Amino acid sequence: MSTCSDTLNDAVFKSSEEPRRRLMRSKFQPRSTGALVSTLLLVSGLFIISTSTTYASHLGQSPSRAALVDPVPSNPVSGRAVSIETLTTADVLARVNLVRATLDQIRIEMGQPKDQRVEIVASNVTPREAVFKAFTLLRKANHLRFEVTGTITPEKQIAIPHDIHPLHTWRIVNAAYGPLLTVKHTLGIHEQIKEQQQTAGVTPSTLFRAMAAANRQFDTLFMQGVSSNNTVQQVALASGHTMRLLEQFPQRVPVSTMPEFERGKQPGEVHALLVRAYEKVRAIATASGVPTMKLEVVPSKRSHIITASDVFDVAIILVSQLAYLHGQLQDTDPTGISFDPGYKVASHVYQQASLLLAQLTTLELYVNENPEWLVR
Repeated sequence: MSTCSDTLNDAVFKSSEEPRRRLMRSKFQPRSTGALVSTLLLVSGLFIISTSTTYASHLGQSPSRAALVDPVPSNPVSGRAVSIETLTTADVLARVNLVRATLDQIRIEMGQPKDQRVEIVASNVTPREAVFKAFTLLRKANHLRFEVTGTITPEKQIAIPHDIHPLHTWRIVNAAYGPLLTVKHTLGIHEQIKEQQQTAGVTPSTLFRAMAAANRQFDTLFMQGVSSNNTVQQVALASGHTMRLLEQFPQRVPVSTMPEFERGKQPGEVHALLVRAYEKVRAIATASGVPTMKLEVVPSKRSHIITASDVFDVAIILVSQLAYLHGQLQDTDPTGISFDPGYKVASHVYQQASLLLAQLTTLELYVNENPEWLVR
């Protein structure tokens, strides 16, 4: 398994005046930060990849010769300074669109089609959720660079400041742009793309949707993408966080019995079940006074096919939201999970997701009875 996320304590958030010990918090001020650090690593996603197959090896190049040091992209096209005070969400969107345009160059060179899968439309997105999506973008950029060049980027723990600004998301997106320039060079793509300035008034929701589209395009370029094995791990992790949240209620009834295994489940069925689970999470967060984005699944006009990658993306969103809620508690020790790591199919994910939905349904009942549970 490759661990491929850049060191971001300094590279991404180095301009922030916040002490590194301060992590992302809401008004609840959690006393422990372990779960929040791991949240950002997990939300970026996990990929099982083989070091034996890279594009560079097919070119007759060694990975070390094929991979260049990523060039440092320029300042925002708007001319604004790279600072918390001046950078805007419009600057972040301009850089995301530059990433998308670069991905399209790579897609054409690889002979891959445009992404035509279902679209998840997010609304009422908060800055923390935009940061989560940006980390997924970074992880996928590093994964693509690995497949093309063989370069592995070590993953390290990261911390983000209490008050999230567009600068923080911009730095993560900028970090994702560098690996794509290396991929372009390896593929022999020399055409330059001019970054386009965006108008003012860009919202985090618009930014989130643009990053989601880029993440879906990444999936069409991978030689080895996500599988049910990857997704069942994430759903199990979401279930573990939910169990820790349920422990806050003394009257809780244990919800840990795995539902019966149902054969032949398809990704679309698993996807629908996870979307239902997310709706539960959003209801729980809203009742607890934690703003949380709304998701709406919109089928593409040209394709209604839901893939394993679509299922994985929803699972990652679930993990990020539940880990964030877990991080508001006094006890935020990382959640331990255990499951059979053997070969998995969509039905295994469906089974694990069914358990998660049952847990969330119970948690929702308890939270509605005691909406102040996070501030005890």
